[in-house]
Order: sequence, then C-alpha cells, then structure tokens
Amino acid sequence: MLARKFRFTTRLFDRIFRRSRRIKIDGWTFLVSPARGVPRFSVVAGKKISKSAVERNKIRRQVYPIFAEKLRDKVDSNVIFLYNGAAKFDRHESLLAACDKLIIQLSNR
Repeated sequence: MLARKFRFTTRLFDRIFRRSRRIKIDGWTFLVSPARGVPRFSVVAGKKISKSAVERNKIRRQVYPIFAEKLRDKVDSNVIFLYNGAAKFDRHESLLAACDKLIIQLSNR
C-alpha cells in the first residue's frame, strides 16, 4: 500500500484525470501530469475489467508495490495507471518494463 502522502484526494484525482496526458506503452495506459510538491499515484481498474470488486482490488494490490518500487523516487509527475484488460496482468515483467519506459520518456521531456 502506498503511503497516504503519495495517494490522490478525490478532488485532485478528478482534475488530473481530465487534464492529463495519456501515454500508452506496450498495451498499458498511463495518465501523467506535472506534480506540485509530492508526486501522487493511483491505479484504476474499471467495472469493464471485472464486475467483481474482489478481482479489481486484487489487480490494484498487485500494481501498487510496482509503483512504490519503480516510480516513487524516480518520477516527479502525478501518474494514474489505467488497467484496461488488453494486456494480461499475469506477468509482472511487462508492467515493470513499461514503468521503465515511462521513466525514460518522462525524463526526456
């Protein structure tokens, strides 16, 4: 679980979700916007993925540690990860590789 200071408030999430830049990497979608102060992270798995909240929360619990490991110290942007089900989440390596590519892309801008 992410520390509270790295999580979005509802108001900030809504604003970032509307005004962010979409980056698609290897079937994964990230919404990125500049952070003021502490970068914040979120994972979205919609009801189109699974009607079961248990399944959606399982996906979120699997993604948050990857964010904590890969992005927290290396990115100065707010990042929302949209899981759309196109890429299977059975392999963590593909998401780790996508996070690495995201870090490179954000550092080059």
